Amino acid sequence: MWFNPKKFIAYGKWIFRLFFVAGILFCNALLPVGAATENPPGEVMNGKPVVLIIADKLDAEGFFNTQLPGIRRYLETSTVGLMNVRSGVGYVSSSGILTLGSGNRSIFPPDLSVNQRKNQRTTSNDPRSYWEWSLGLLHTSAGGIVVPEIGWILSQSAEDGNSGYTGLLGTVAHQHGWRTYLVGNGSNQATSNQPSALLLMDRKGLIDGGDIGSEIERFDPKFPYGYRFDRQRVMTDLRHWIAPKRLIAVNFGDFARLDTYREEMLPQQFERVEQSVWRDFDAFLTELLTEWSSDQVTLIVLSPSISKDGTTNKDLLAPVVIRNSVYREGVLGSATTNWPGLVSNLDLLPTILAISGTTTDNYLTGRVIKPYPERNPLARVEDLRQKIRFASLNQRSLLDWFQGLITGCWIAAVFCFGLKYKSFGNWLLSVIALIPLVLLLMPGLTVIHGQTGVSIIAIFLMLSIGMAVILALIRDVELRFLAISAASWLGILVDQISGWSLIRFSALGYSAAAGSRYYGIGNEYMGIFLGVTLVLAELIRRRTGKRWPVPILLGISLLAVGWPQLGINFGGLLGAIPGFTLYLFMIYHWRLNNRKTWLAAGLGIGAVLLVGWWDSTRSIDLQTHIGRFFQLLFSRDLGPIWEIILRKLEMNLKLMANSPWARIIGLTVLIAVSYRLILRRNLIAGPQRMVWYAILGTGIGILLVNDSGVVAMGTCFAYSFSFIMIENGKSCEMIEENKGQGISYS
Repeated sequence: MWFNPKKFIAYGKWIFRLFFVAGILFCNALLPVGAATENPPGEVMNGKPVVLIIADKLDAEGFFNTQLPGIRRYLETSTVGLMNVRSGVGYVSSSGILTLGSGNRSIFPPDLSVNQRKNQRTTSNDPRSYWEWSLGLLHTSAGGIVVPEIGWILSQSAEDGNSGYTGLLGTVAHQHGWRTYLVGNGSNQATSNQPSALLLMDRKGLIDGGDIGSEIERFDPKFPYGYRFDRQRVMTDLRHWIAPKRLIAVNFGDFARLDTYREEMLPQQFERVEQSVWRDFDAFLTELLTEWSSDQVTLIVLSPSISKDGTTNKDLLAPVVIRNSVYREGVLGSATTNWPGLVSNLDLLPTILAISGTTTDNYLTGRVIKPYPERNPLARVEDLRQKIRFASLNQRSLLDWFQGLITGCWIAAVFCFGLKYKSFGNWLLSVIALIPLVLLLMPGLTVIHGQTGVSIIAIFLMLSIGMAVILALIRDVELRFLAISAASWLGILVDQISGWSLIRFSALGYSAAAGSRYYGIGNEYMGIFLGVTLVLAELIRRRTGKRWPVPILLGISLLAVGWPQLGINFGGLLGAIPGFTLYLFMIYHWRLNNRKTWLAAGLGIGAVLLVGWWDSTRSIDLQTHIGRFFQLLFSRDLGPIWEIILRKLEMNLKLMANSPWARIIGLTVLIAVSYRLILRRNLIAGPQRMVWYAILGTGIGILLVNDSGVVAMGTCFAYSFSFIMIENGKSCEMIEENKGQGISYS
């Protein structure tokens, strides 16, 4: 009997409960989950001076865990956080500092040294004349410090699309009557490069004043390069310069000099010298805290790039600490990351502008850093650092295993089907379908790794295979895939609603250290989620014989992917619409000449525009990148939109050549073509083609509209093509059964 009332009622109850739970969780997601303290830093500080301590190569682990009294006092009376320091060319000091001063990821020209002093030798004998020539000026009498290579830097920034941002911090400061000063020397015997000027310079390469010569350093023959930071000289300068409307950067260059020299020192010698640098840094902070209170001066300590140890150990986030009457005893966060304890280097410029009470008409990618209340800020930040580092350490190896298993299991399954070992082939494909769920759950299982010492790869394999063995007890392959799809769909949805606590640390999630995404559903899991949705919708339709659950399921998934408080993936929303719409057209037998079809399309487009408009009207600190995109669209500012399109195209072309997910897409095509050319049959025949066409449409859609569409398409196929290969075995059986009846599905 094809219709079983008991089973129908059971499936109906299960579907109802699934949608009911999803609805409750979705409504809960719309409620506020906490916010930063709302104090207007510009009004509170009212033009009071801002001092930035640039301690390049300052490791977060050593900084936050030190017991030195001055540093501890500073940390315990400030707001602390981790900062992503990735620039346009990775984790490079000069590009990182240029990024901080421009508010956009910038690329510093390679093999270019920044020299500022009049008597410092550059390409020309006189840096001032070289600066004048570089800008096309004649005999200017501007005082202060100059960056002679500003013309070269501006040319590079124009080539990189950042021409309106280079030198933005200094430019805005000068426009509002602030004066800029730089003190400290970052040079060594190997190079006279002093990139700290890139932070404060304006668009002309000018800083109002400073003290940057080698004489500001004290001589120490036991220290690398013979000289080091002189805090007495720096403190004398600061006492002279600190006044209202002054923006001062102090270059504490000893950590960077020590990091450059590290490979030339014995471990014991390095440790001894490193400890002396930490003591000097502690003494300097102690003097600063004693001299000026948090009500008088904003004191910011940050590192523009990470050390060699940090790179090796995948500890890719740098410390950032802010102290004044607003920022005290909490953790830092911003609307860029939506992640208390973590900010982006793009957030520093808008934060300094907010603290100083200045503004700019330039569109800023970053958002103002705000303090979030926290009982134990240092413990919170240290826990976050360790989790992100652990995820970074294991991400590549887990993904390599996943991609290797996809390739091996797909090829093995093809041979199994050809040799009539259908059950084993189906089980191999079930393993692949389970892995995204396993990778989502893995962050909750790291405690096993910590307590037992079992490698993370072993835990991954044991969990994947163990779950697959249990699910093999479900003989009905469709029912097995229904269970996997439902668990994966609900797991991803719940994680989006509950604040992304799993996806943030998953190997298949986004990397906080890379800084491409900090919240929502990344393109990796977006591809998985859309593939899971289509497979789940198809299986529910088959098992219940009803079509009405399908649009509800697809609608919830679209909301989960694109809603500004959930997935926040506008590219995923746009990419899913073609495939989802095609699937609805096929199962409902809609026609293009039907007015209801166009009405439904109009309502869908209107809903997307309405959500985008709503997000664009929210406070700038609440807007997501969806709202920012629509803000540009509604303001007819097409320049940045065109840059976004070009960036997406460029990224996809690079990924198509280099990404392992491109090979997964290629393997999908190879298997499909092999079925047609070698076995002389379509991959899928008959009415089962519908879900395959929908998956193809979705995959192509997300490829075209996402900057890492290759990744999203690859993960979409990783899940859904495993189901399609099982469907191929069923379609082959159907063809054999109907041969005698003269029915063809070719």
